[in-house]
Order: sequence, then C-alpha cells, then structure tokens
Amino acid sequence: MSDNAAQPVDTSKWRLEPAYHAPFQTWQASKRTPADNAAMVKALGPAIDKSLLRFEANDRLALRPKAKVLALKALNKYDPKQTNLNTYFTQQLQKLNREYNSTQQIIHVSENKNYDRQRVLTAASEIEAELGRAPTTYELSDRLHMSPGKIQKAMSAGNAVSHGTFEATDAEGGGSLQPSVLSPVKFDTIVDLIYPDLNSLDKLIMEHEFGLYGKRKLSAAELSRKLKISQATISLRKKHIQDLMDRSVNVLR
Repeated sequence: MSDNAAQPVDTSKWRLEPAYHAPFQTWQASKRTPADNAAMVKALGPAIDKSLLRFEANDRLALRPKAKVLALKALNKYDPKQTNLNTYFTQQLQKLNREYNSTQQIIHVSENKNYDRQRVLTAASEIEAELGRAPTTYELSDRLHMSPGKIQKAMSAGNAVSHGTFEATDAEGGGSLQPSVLSPVKFDTIVDLIYPDLNSLDKLIMEHEFGLYGKRKLSAAELSRKLKISQATISLRKKHIQDLMDRSVNVLR
C-alpha cells in the first residue's frame, strides 16, 4: 500500500450515529466544497427539521437556511468520540432562538416600510422585464431615488431577502459585487457559510466589495492598487466567489 494512501478511520470509539459516518468522514476530509456541504446538510436534514419543530411552519421556512449554516459551523468543533450528533445539535441549534427573535422584529415593520418594500418589488419587476435579469441594488437606487441602505431595510421587511451577486464584469475587472433583491436566502447567512473558508485574497476582495466588517468599499481599480494585483485577477476572483455564493444558495434554500 502506498504511504500516501488514505488510512481507514477507526470508528470503534465513536458515539456518532452510524447513519452519519460516511458523510461526516467525507466532509471532514474535504475542503468543505459546496458538494460536500450539500451532502452533509442532506444527511443532517432530520436533525435540522427536528430543531425547527418548536417554531411555526412559516418561521421554519425562514429559519431553515440559518439552521443549516449553524449545523455546518458546529461540525467544526464536533468530536464524534464525545457525544452523539443529535444531542450535540440539540444544544448548538438553540442559537436559532436569537435568529427567530430578530425575524420577529423584522416582521413587525411599520406601514411606511411595507410601502417602501412594495415600491422596490414593483421597480425590480419592471427593471427585470427591461433587462432580462434581476436588477442590482444600485440600479434600483437610481430608478427609485432611494439609497441602497434604505432598499436593503425595505427588502428585509418580508420574505424577500438579499444576497450578493456580481454584475457583468469586463475583462479588466470593472464590475462590482452588488446585492440582488430576489434571493430566498439572506446575504449574511451566505457570508457565514463561505467567508471562513476563503483564502486571504478572496476574503479581502469580498470585504472591500461589500463593505464587510467595517471595511471601506473599493472599486476594482482601487482594489488593484491596494492588493497589488491586476484588475483581470480581481475579475477572476470575483467570478470564483460568485460561483460559491450561487451554489451556497442552492445548499441553503
């Protein structure tokens, strides 16, 4: 046998339920690719659904993406020799209560916010009919003369929530990362899933494109100067990040 061949894992002392062994070992050995995340989430489906039973049916739909992210993040600290996975998740997914409370605050919005949300949805539908694609927040901002921040608040007033998407990017990396308003998964939930596993360069690009964690938003030219890389490289990294984000939506929805 080759020295580089993978050695079998001794599971004799595991308290992890046998049904989880195969997906857990694959996920643990991988680089947490979207495909492996999806397989792990599918295996964890019954445990995730059980954790959501304490909420009303409509709330379960809104909380399920966050529950999936919490489940995957909890696995990073899980020791299969210490406890079974179902018990571990029962404890870890108590954090959903905080997300639920936040959701309730969003649901009880003022009449003005509901009016703003309807304006945004109407404009989004009009622009999509014109362009053949979902509009960016900046395109909506121009159409409505409403700030991007106000648009984001308006769209968090109901079931429609935002995630990030790249605009069409030219060969020089001129496009920018902007939120789309027509995704079923919250943008911050997607960030929670993919950001920790990005390399340092991609993290910086994502931070400065979105203004994450207090970072100033920068254009492609500014990023090129700051990071000392070409705009073409920035364009390629943006496409990679966008692919991860798009696939993450499919994992979490």
